[in-house]
Amino acid sequence: RDLSPLLQEMCEPVVRGDPKSTLQELCHARGLLPPVYRLLETQGPEHRRTFVVECFVGAALTAHGSGFSKKEAERQAARAALEQLVETDTQGASAQEEAEP
Repeated sequence: RDLSPLLQEMCEPVVRGDPKSTLQELCHARGLLPPVYRLLETQGPEHRRTFVVECFVGAALTAHGSGFSKKEAERQAARAALEQLVETDTQGASAQEEAEP
């Protein structure tokens, strides 16, 4: 069976829209608690700070992001979390297809 259309559809939310909103909606749809963001580190001089943020989704998924603002770092962390969720879904779909006779 060709999974290309399914994989394309699963990856779409990661590519477009606001990653924080998309992640929030995906968590809600899956019955998970909302993502939690935590500032890990601030680097660089005051006029050119870089922020590093960690995003927790459930108990098992943690993603990191960085940016020149806390908001951008949170977006990058949310995008990384979405990519991990899509990858997990893709691996699960592949394993299920291999198991089918």
